[in-house]
Amino acid sequence: MMAAIDPVGALLRWLNAIDPPARALIGCAHAALPPVSADAIGVRLVGCVVDAGVDLPAQLLAAGIGRVEVVACPERPGAAADRTREWVRTLDGVAAVAADPHRRGHRSGPTFDLAHPALPRRLALGLGEPPLRLPFDPALPERDRALAALRVLADAGRAHLPESAGEEGDPAATLLAASGCTACGVCVRACPHDALVLDLADGVSTLRHLRDACRGDLACVRLCPERALAPAGVLTLLDVAREGTRELAAVSTRACRRCGTQHPVADGELCPTCTFRATSAFGSRLPPGTRPPG
Repeated sequence: MMAAIDPVGALLRWLNAIDPPARALIGCAHAALPPVSADAIGVRLVGCVVDAGVDLPAQLLAAGIGRVEVVACPERPGAAADRTREWVRTLDGVAAVAADPHRRGHRSGPTFDLAHPALPRRLALGLGEPPLRLPFDPALPERDRALAALRVLADAGRAHLPESAGEEGDPAATLLAASGCTACGVCVRACPHDALVLDLADGVSTLRHLRDACRGDLACVRLCPERALAPAGVLTLLDVAREGTRELAAVSTRACRRCGTQHPVADGELCPTCTFRATSAFGSRLPPGTRPPG
């Protein structure tokens, strides 16, 4: 089975192989994308601009394109205008246009159709791939590229990442809250994406959420024996780009006298498992509230 083509990744590989155009003109499938001038490229979306995220213009700007212009959608003009305004608020260098005002004469730059991505044969075959010029690898997954692009632009003062992106953008990770954490580490081992880490320093075990890696699987919530983790909302791409790591809990811990496992200082010298074994010689105990017969 052939691997699915990553159309934006293909576009970025092509941009890496050429001098970056001064402008990119983005048009959705409903819009008549006008010819672009020789110093620009056209980018036709697979669907409507309403359904596109800030990741595309961010990657184009971070790739060296000076300005991204978005053609108005004739079928959903209001919603498309709202989407474009979101991009304009977030990224310097994005503008809404009705047509290509820079068109001069009959010369035309190329148009890249994301529905039918095509690369020059040598690039498609992996021959003569130029050295990486972009600030991120086009072969990275889409989400990782978008985060890298947003951070490149933020460092340059060209991306404005709000304290909370609210409902703007698709969910990119889960906002986690912790209460009653015992630093047992079950959540760390449960996460299939390695999005939680537990570090020990100076007698304190700190649980951190690596939002960059989180995919909202929630195995950590389901498997926590203390029910200490809970979802507290969703994080958009802008939220994750602004703060990739968040501390969830810090617990004063000590090593168990018997097995060496870290456990809360308040639990005494033994961890819960060793305490159970020490008080239950046969490895079992009655449920709480019950008494032995007789």
